[in-house]
Amino acid sequence: MKRSEMLKSVADTPEWDLIIIGGGATGLWCALDGASRGYKTLLLEKGDFVEGTSSRSTKLFHGGLRYLKQGRLGLIHEGLIERGYLAKNAPHLFTSRPFFLPFYSALDKPYYKLGMLLYDFLAGKLVLQKHRLLNRADSIAECPTLRSEGLKGGAVYYDGQFDDARFAIELAKTAANYGATLLNYCKVEELVKTSGKVSGVIATELDTNTPFNIRGKVIINATGIFSDELRKLDDRATPPIMVLSRGSHIIVDKKFLSSQTALIVPKTGDKRVIFVIPWQEKVLIGTTEAVVCEPSNNPKPSEEEISFLLEHAKLILTPYPKKEDILSSFAGIRPLVKSSHNKSSSKLSRNHEILISESGLVTIVGGKWTTGRKMAEDTLNRAFKKLLPCKTLPCKTKSLPLHKSPSFFSLPEIVHLAVEEEMALTAADILARRTRTLFLDIKQALALAPEVIRLMAPLLKKNSLWEAEELDKFNEYAKSYCV
Repeated sequence: MKRSEMLKSVADTPEWDLIIIGGGATGLWCALDGASRGYKTLLLEKGDFVEGTSSRSTKLFHGGLRYLKQGRLGLIHEGLIERGYLAKNAPHLFTSRPFFLPFYSALDKPYYKLGMLLYDFLAGKLVLQKHRLLNRADSIAECPTLRSEGLKGGAVYYDGQFDDARFAIELAKTAANYGATLLNYCKVEELVKTSGKVSGVIATELDTNTPFNIRGKVIINATGIFSDELRKLDDRATPPIMVLSRGSHIIVDKKFLSSQTALIVPKTGDKRVIFVIPWQEKVLIGTTEAVVCEPSNNPKPSEEEISFLLEHAKLILTPYPKKEDILSSFAGIRPLVKSSHNKSSSKLSRNHEILISESGLVTIVGGKWTTGRKMAEDTLNRAFKKLLPCKTLPCKTKSLPLHKSPSFFSLPEIVHLAVEEEMALTAADILARRTRTLFLDIKQALALAPEVIRLMAPLLKKNSLWEAEELDKFNEYAKSYCV
């Protein structure tokens, strides 16, 4: 996945079957789906791949256990089936993680047992492992740092865990292997129309400020939290459809969860669950739900959200983390669909919706990482059936293995791979997304930044002035990860 080759492909191709705007989870799945079907596919992303929401998830492939209470069995079933495909197609990127749900009342056991049975049943033949019910002693053995006052027992069930940013890069590489052209740091400025129908885009490659006038038969808006902005470019009168919800997380040392089993805080003040999960030799605690008004790729958790997570971790962990124990924090803004709106953002589902405007712009909104493959399949099926029925090709991603990159451990090797084969242009691209250093330990990331930038400069043909400016930019960017 070399940037020079991608730029040449954009310049040399007179027309694309499919142009995808947005390089998050949904856009990348659309690119892989389109390219593997045989469409001439282009993806454009104004920042880095998965720079925003898609690299700031809770790192789970799951059906959504909390939706059992809402009776959303279809949504859960879809998620669990997709989870099964992901486990089969990307075993190198997928971890089957045990989750422990504690019981503090004798009445909890039959209630949660029924929920576990139903959750496993909905996964069918793609179930990861069957759930287990534990007594008090076995529960403490399973989770030694679990607060045990009043504990009656618990249940262990299994869901998928992954590294969202690394998964995205492997998704992009797989799409490139099938012939897709993908270009980050390329901003769509305008939608081009012919006889009132969308027929292309005008875009600017931001690294060199190169303009492109690009023609395409089908244009997909997969810009997530920015979907309404692109829809306004298409039609100024179109009403907004997005509800934006910030989800925040904190990272602490692994001593606070001395096992490989994740914990769940099942009852919180906003009626959702909080996860305490082993991740990358650290512990991730999240998430929150806070409605926000403006989209942002780099939001910062609020003090209230940080306190909320710490207070709930205190309910279930001993010892429990305090504010000074937080190694890093991060937040992402979820693109929820307004038509699914309820009284609180915690009750918004992760359903996806597909809209096709009068001009033919296809917008895919909502959803989550787990169902990204299905979202792409649905989007392309509907788009080509309506806009280009003579060129409808079948989806192939249900059984399509994902790319596996080599593992490197020295910093020069990591930087070289990130720049030369993964299109990294900034220190944040490497320290936040090609590796997860900034997400895991902000002090370590700040310490590594000067050397990372020094190694990047000759690969990108940059001078010492760029190095100084890039370090200032990274230090400013990293502030959103501080508590």
